[in-house]
Amino acid sequence: MNIQRTALPVIAALLIAACGGESSPDNRSEEDRARDAGRKPFEVVAFVGIEPGMNVLDVMAAVYSTLKPGGVFGVIDHQGLEGQDNAELHRMLKADAIRVAEAAGFTLEADSDILHSDIDDMTQHMRAEGIRGHTNRFLLRLRKPK
Repeated sequence: MNIQRTALPVIAALLIAACGGESSPDNRSEEDRARDAGRKPFEVVAFVGIEPGMNVLDVMAAVYSTLKPGGVFGVIDHQGLEGQDNAELHRMLKADAIRVAEAAGFTLEADSDILHSDIDDMTQHMRAEGIRGHTNRFLLRLRKPK
C-alpha cells in the first residue's frame, strides 16, 4: 500500500489542498469544483491545520490527536480491488484503510456492509456514469483507546 497516494473520502477534499494548496493539480470534475463554494475545502484545511506535504497517515494522526480518549471516528470509502490502481479510481482496500487507522493509533471497533452495492464491480472510477452514487463502500467505526 502506498500511503502517500491513499485517500479516505472523509478527508479527500482536505488532501487535495494538503498536497499543494489551491495551486495543486485538480483533476476533479467541474461539478465537483463548483461545489467548493459551499464545501470550502481550502478553508477547512486551514482551519483543521493540515499542511502541504502531509499524507493520509499524518492526517489520521491529526484526527486522532484531536479526539478525547474513547472518541469515535467513522470512515467511509469506495471499496477497491487487490491488484488494480485504486488511487486512480478513487478507491481503497478496506484492509489498507484499517492499517492506516491502526498505524495512527485507532482501534477498529466495527465494520459494516450497510453501504454495499451489488451493481458496482469495483473496476471503474467511483464517479463513472451508471455507478456514481451507487458504489460499493465500506464503513469503519474507529475508536481512540481510553
